[in-house]
Amino acid sequence: MTSLQGVTRTWMEWVFEHGTATAELVVETDLQIQPGLAGFDEAAFNELIDRVATANAWGHYDRIRIIPTGAR
Repeated sequence: MTSLQGVTRTWMEWVFEHGTATAELVVETDLQIQPGLAGFDEAAFNELIDRVATANAWGHYDRIRIIPTGAR
């Protein structure tokens, strides 16, 4: 789902740690996500977090990882 403002792509990844598998929702954004850097907007970032966390379009996931566009 990429209809949320600031979200460029989303995908699910399985993370295996200590014998346990967890589903991780990866959200790629074109927003600046590092506080203190030019262009960081705390209100926009918090809104992105809230909207992603409450959108029920991805099914089940255990955690969310937000990354900048182009990062992997």
